[in-house]
Amino acid sequence: MLQGFEAGPVAEEEGLADAEPRREAAPAPQTARGAVPPGPLPGPRGPRVLRPGPAAGGAVGPQRGGAGTPPPGPRRPPPPPPAAAMTEARALADRGRLEEAFVACQAAIEHDRLDGEPHRLLAAIHQERGDTAAALAALRRALYLDPGSFEAHLALGALLLRCGRRERGLRHLTTARLLEADACRKVPG
Repeated sequence: MLQGFEAGPVAEEEGLADAEPRREAAPAPQTARGAVPPGPLPGPRGPRVLRPGPAAGGAVGPQRGGAGTPPPGPRRPPPPPPAAAMTEARALADRGRLEEAFVACQAAIEHDRLDGEPHRLLAAIHQERGDTAAALAALRRALYLDPGSFEAHLALGALLLRCGRRERGLRHLTTARLLEADACRKVPG
């Protein structure tokens, strides 16, 4: 064995005492309270020992759980695709079933957090419920996710005007008008 090295307890168990030596950690140098000593931290953590797994062929890999570990439970069914969830949410909102439409919007958001459309519908639901602050927040999220959304700029501009924030409302309405004009120029015919 090399001087200053000794086999770790795991290596001795597995009969690897001579294969991979383990260095004992040196005592930490004395420094002022809270100061970090210069240079590398003392001592390596030692070798990682992998044991054969229960898979066929004796595959080697790290083990999780033990013999008494139960198999994973049943999985939840996947949420509906975002298009189906949004269609359902719109239909529910149109029928005045706002609580159910709210839940369907949340499901669509959970499915795809980067889609601005559910946030726009959520804003309309909040407006119908009389929660202007939540509607403003939902429209801002929709614009963050889709800055070129004509519908979100239009809705946010109108809502800001109703709240008395004329300058910001007009700015969003102007942006919506410019986006619409740009979209009309791109349509052939």
